[in-house]
Amino acid sequence: VVAFGLFKFLLDQGFSLEQARNSTLLLMVLFENVHVFNCRSETLSAFAHNPLRNKLLLGGTIAAQLIHIGAMYTPWLGDVLGASPVTFQQWLTLLGLALSVLFVMELHKWIRTQFAATQ
Repeated sequence: VVAFGLFKFLLDQGFSLEQARNSTLLLMVLFENVHVFNCRSETLSAFAHNPLRNKLLLGGTIAAQLIHIGAMYTPWLGDVLGASPVTFQQWLTLLGLALSVLFVMELHKWIRTQFAATQ
């Protein structure tokens, strides 16, 4: 829903279709890279886990992000994948939106834990 909202917002703000797609793709990559650390437990907070403990998960997440960054900032690869660079401000905005999944999932886990405790 957030990605579709971003896509529509960018088009409404006058961004080209390619720019809107590029930013939406980056948002989806960032969402997944943030969410993967939430998925380590269905009940425990993401903050209850040491993110450095699972080196394979951390390495894979960093590698995936670096591949996407490489695709965005390498002209020939960006042309193949339809990715292009974004500004620092766009990075910050998209990262902030991506972190919303952390808040939503933490809230979900807390509500689920509270509900289970009353059962």
